Amino acid sequence: SIFDILEINDVNRALEDKRVFPLKTQYRMNPKIADIPNEFFYGKLLEHDQGTKQKLIYDAFSNEEPLVLVDTSSFNPWCSRLSIGGRYNIYHALVSTAISRELINENKVESVGIATPYRHQARLIQKIAEDWDIGRQVRINTVHSFQGGESDVIILDCVEGPGVNHWSMLDDQRSTDNDARKLLNVALTRAKCKIYIVAHQEHLFSKLSKESIILKILDKFQRNGCVKSSAELVDSYLATDFEKWTGLALASVERINWDQTTLFNEKDFWPAFLKDILSVEDRLIIFSPFVTTARVGYFMDYFRSLVNRGVELRIYTRPPYQHGARLKEQSKIVIDQVKKIGVKVKEQKSMHQKIAIIDDKIAWEGSLNILSHRDTHEQMRRIDGQNAVKEIIRNLEIGKEERFCPECLKHGIEAEMDIRNGRYGPFWGCSRYPECLYTENVARGRRL
Repeated sequence: SIFDILEINDVNRALEDKRVFPLKTQYRMNPKIADIPNEFFYGKLLEHDQGTKQKLIYDAFSNEEPLVLVDTSSFNPWCSRLSIGGRYNIYHALVSTAISRELINENKVESVGIATPYRHQARLIQKIAEDWDIGRQVRINTVHSFQGGESDVIILDCVEGPGVNHWSMLDDQRSTDNDARKLLNVALTRAKCKIYIVAHQEHLFSKLSKESIILKILDKFQRNGCVKSSAELVDSYLATDFEKWTGLALASVERINWDQTTLFNEKDFWPAFLKDILSVEDRLIIFSPFVTTARVGYFMDYFRSLVNRGVELRIYTRPPYQHGARLKEQSKIVIDQVKKIGVKVKEQKSMHQKIAIIDDKIAWEGSLNILSHRDTHEQMRRIDGQNAVKEIIRNLEIGKEERFCPECLKHGIEAEMDIRNGRYGPFWGCSRYPECLYTENVARGRRL
């Protein structure tokens, strides 16, 4: 812009330049909305025209409140990263679109805009809006593209959640040279009557610096506006949409066709494997010695949708202490989060199998860690046939009577007991050793 060229692109510089005459009265925004950019970006120089007090819109979700924070923490939606870069969050996209649909259908709001920092999230929201027949009634774009425009209501989707690196385009503390403040200023000042911020509060407040501008703005919304859980707006009626869009997100990878091919490398494995798991009906079992937030984040929404429709989902992996120093904390986070959505996790000490079993009919096995693979050269073999797969299940001892450590169960952890040989003969020991030291005598079944 001309202000960038003249190097007067912030309020303090502009006020010191004799060529600039400040226009202090704002006519666009409800005062409660304008007070936020006024405090954080304009040095409290703005004054409100009397007519701005009448800029109000009623909706059943938030009444006439101009500042609405929609907290998605209760659902704990994961954010995903495309292989080519860029982020998207399916649940956030559905929530943002659902808000706009309610405003248009129930309240007859003339203009609604949905802004997000990420281009791929904007594209996903646009596709959902078209699916719901409101694509032409809502302006959907990146925050950058909203500059110069305005809407009665703006919905700002923050997108961030577990599953990706802990930074945000809306965080001004991540580097000395970023657009976070500019983006938030643009987003906030586009709204005339009401602004919604869709945010995973728990994630943002736990991962970003307390000095981050986005956290300060969220705090303002908490104190001066109203906070609503996304669960109050989005309920089970979105379950079908959620499964559809999680499936499409996985299906967006390159497709391949195969005839009798059974051996796949790390490149052609993924489209073939994803095609298989998109058709799962009853049970999906994954043996992956190592797990990472990045790879599991890619599957997280789809795992949630499978559990919601009654598919049994099991993950076998090593205990966190066997993931190595670099992955130990990541594995703890993954195990905890997938359990929260209903996935059964079995921790097996020193396991090495890399296997997936789909509906007890198809198996994949080889050298690729399905829940942690990044870019290493690997091979996987596809086995199609009930008899062969049943034999694999028998050899893996899936479904055998399981013996869990009673101490770990007290903490919600299903850690299997292993038979070990000690100084005084065989004994049962917790597979999470040395984090858990519980043991039992084999012969008498009592604790040593």
